[in-house]
Amino acid sequence: MDDQIPYETGEFGRIAGQAVEIQLAGVAVRRLLQVEVHARDPQACPKGKVNQPAPLSRLFKRPRRALPTVRRMNKDDLYPYMTECAAEAARVARGVPAARLADPTHCPDWDVRALVNHWVLYTSHGLEHRALRKQLPEELTARDFTADPDWAEAYAAQLDRAVAAWADPAVWEGEVDLGMGTMPAPELASMIIKETAVHGWDVAAATGQEFHVSEGAARLVLDVVVTHGDLYRQYDGFADPVPVRDDAPVFERALAASGRDPRLAGAVRD
Repeated sequence: MDDQIPYETGEFGRIAGQAVEIQLAGVAVRRLLQVEVHARDPQACPKGKVNQPAPLSRLFKRPRRALPTVRRMNKDDLYPYMTECAAEAARVARGVPAARLADPTHCPDWDVRALVNHWVLYTSHGLEHRALRKQLPEELTARDFTADPDWAEAYAAQLDRAVAAWADPAVWEGEVDLGMGTMPAPELASMIIKETAVHGWDVAAATGQEFHVSEGAARLVLDVVVTHGDLYRQYDGFADPVPVRDDAPVFERALAASGRDPRLAGAVRD
């Protein structure tokens, strides 16, 4: 996989997807690929902002067409990293104290509860629903998962179900209908793995933990972030890249490229 990541730290402002033309229909689709971000009630919304798309996961509607492909990937490339990041996400979730759910995070307008709800919804339920080629029901998108005292165990169990759904080689074939377009199943899987890792790091950073990733998983996350970075930033999915040293660990480079500051205490380990 290493030879498929030709990007260096100073090149993050010139992403390969820059040339992709986006013709806006003028209406925000509250989705990030496998994500439908529905309006929540004030208690479940980040800082009570009803009807506002999640700032970390916002793309805009365009005519239905195939979305750009990063590169050719398959189950053998990606499934081990999906399994790894899901296991690490479950570990971090178990380390979130209930008393810290109302704490602020480094994500603008998101407290820990809002961040966890987003993370749980799209990286476990969303992951399974995409494997099954189903849309997320409104009941799930409106749920406050943290209202259950055992939400972390429920999340771990749902991650297991989601990862198991992707164990079938047939799931990795063909396109996944995202509502506003389609995407090859392996590419979509790579983006959900990225979501699991970077939002897992967000939760870890906000609760005094570390998020551990292997070198291979870190390189996959970097690949996805760099390839789709301009598109995410164009619609406020990522902040501007954060400078890091040229020899920074790969996961730090991926976080920095997505607009996260990897220097947040105790949150990075690869």
